[in-house]
Amino acid sequence: MVEKIEVSHSRRHLRIDILAVILFCLITFGIWAAMMPLSARFADYGASTHSLGQITGLIGMVLFALTLVLTTKNKMIENSAGGLDKVYTLHRTTGALSFIFLLFHPLLLVFKYIPSDWAQAAIYLWPSRSWGVNFGMLSLAIMIVLLGMTFYISMKYKDWKISHKILGVAFIIGCLHTFLVTTDISRNPYLKIWMILVCLLGVVAHIYGSYLIKLLKKQHKYNVVNVEQNGKFTTITLVPTQTPMEYKAGQFTFIKFHTEDKTLNEAHPFTIASSPDALPDNQIRYVIKSLGDFTSRLSEIKNGTLVIIDGPYGKFDYTKYNNEQIWIAGGVGITPFLSFAQSIHTSNFKKKITLYYCTRDGSEQVHYDELAKISETTKNFKVMQFCASEKGQITAEIIDELTSLKNKDIFLCGPPPMMNAIKAQLIANGVKKNHIHMEEFGFK
Repeated sequence: MVEKIEVSHSRRHLRIDILAVILFCLITFGIWAAMMPLSARFADYGASTHSLGQITGLIGMVLFALTLVLTTKNKMIENSAGGLDKVYTLHRTTGALSFIFLLFHPLLLVFKYIPSDWAQAAIYLWPSRSWGVNFGMLSLAIMIVLLGMTFYISMKYKDWKISHKILGVAFIIGCLHTFLVTTDISRNPYLKIWMILVCLLGVVAHIYGSYLIKLLKKQHKYNVVNVEQNGKFTTITLVPTQTPMEYKAGQFTFIKFHTEDKTLNEAHPFTIASSPDALPDNQIRYVIKSLGDFTSRLSEIKNGTLVIIDGPYGKFDYTKYNNEQIWIAGGVGITPFLSFAQSIHTSNFKKKITLYYCTRDGSEQVHYDELAKISETTKNFKVMQFCASEKGQITAEIIDELTSLKNKDIFLCGPPPMMNAIKAQLIANGVKKNHIHMEEFGFK
């Protein structure tokens, strides 16, 4: 009986966003393939490499456009993906695939000259008198630099946002290349119309996501009423200045502080560390660890500071499931579980919950006393401290010994390496993947 209820809630989540990406690529390939028989396109070595170069360029641009669409924080896309963190995971995947396809696009076109004419191959990759060709080379060069920085350099969140704005410019330059060179697009009206629509979709998504979203999307105004510093952690409490934001326990928002310090004027994502009815006057709370320039300055914020909140986002929700649950928090990953724990009384969730609060040492277990008090007054909630300095790293085997993993739903939030390691261990210990729920944000 219980299992059937859970399946009806979200065990079989259909990822419409992924299906849409696949459909866009199939439509592109279908229109291109219908132009002439594939036997003619792949008749010999030269024709084959040229055809592969064409289709990789087309699909690469389609994936590039969809990558920009996935940055718009669209609610429909978030709902179809099962959370904005899942959307951004798909965003990274489509971005990487787009880069690979667009990188192979000129290389495959050049291969038709190799090995017969190396000089012509070299000329093909060199700037020419054709602006259409040069636009393509410039767009690809920008992608190589920015994605190389993203993959191999630990970027600050502010720099990450700037890099994505520049990627939008690279896409526009790539669109110019698409229509200024003589290709199948210029020869086939159906492919031309389709690629015009794709490029318009990407350009609109870039303009909206980078510039218009601040003007068009509803945002919430709050004031700071309390700032507490506890070691590396800053707890900030806000009160609404107008109609309070509606949210669920476990969700996150993007918050921006209106101060003279430009470092704090950029919106950053943080999980709400309180439940909707836990604090008086519709207050909300954030618990933030100092990890960089932005977070290290939060203790300097004064009471009365205006805060603009964009959100809420996220589908990290323990109330969807009816099994007993295990919550595993790593460091500042405790924030959604603080919100969860405060909401147990009003959620009517009656099954047993065990929270493992994992840190390097006891000094990092911020708000543990609050969780302990909730545990004392809530029969079905238990919190367990787990300090690596005393007991070593927590593992699925340890959890199974202390709290059987059988027939449990398991929620994870913490540093990505920790979550990935424990997830792999849980699966190795027989836990089904659809019983493991993770908050997968990893912004720096």
